[in-house]
Amino acid sequence: MLPDLTDIQKRRLRLGLKQAELAKYSSVSQSLIAKIESGKIDPGYSKVRSVLETLEALENRTSHKVEDIMSKSIIHVAPATSVSHTVELLRKHGISQLPVITSAHQIVGSITEDGLLLRFSQEPGRDWKATPVEAVMGQPFPTVKISIPASVITPLLHADSAVIVVDKGKYVGIVTKADLLKTIK
Repeated sequence: MLPDLTDIQKRRLRLGLKQAELAKYSSVSQSLIAKIESGKIDPGYSKVRSVLETLEALENRTSHKVEDIMSKSIIHVAPATSVSHTVELLRKHGISQLPVITSAHQIVGSITEDGLLLRFSQEPGRDWKATPVEAVMGQPFPTVKISIPASVITPLLHADSAVIVVDKGKYVGIVTKADLLKTIK
């Protein structure tokens, strides 16, 4: 299924291109781009294909990959780590979340500032210092492959605080909302 021709103008503008520039890169005339965008003509398949392939290539060239924005150092804790040590790590590294990883390199949960604050408010009199993380951890963060575009993880970060990046079956990085915001200039 072909993309809607009305998307051509939106995509061109998102890339900051003038009609003449898109025409040049696509090997078509600027007037053809103008007529397509205004809906005045029904262009031939080969012309539309050239324009769409050009837009796609330009979008892929300018978009960030997960690999470009991830933090390569994955600060994590083991399930038996105390809550007090975990809070200390969060503070020391200036982060608000971290994965819980076993000695067998399996991600079994996550710790977030929001999650900890919720638990603390639910049991205000409890001594949390020696409590193991496994008693308060949340669900594991989702994982994604290293080669995907960063834009793909935006919806994941609406639901989770972080995404773990995987390459050849190994955890190689982590992307947080803060990392994604760094791509906006």
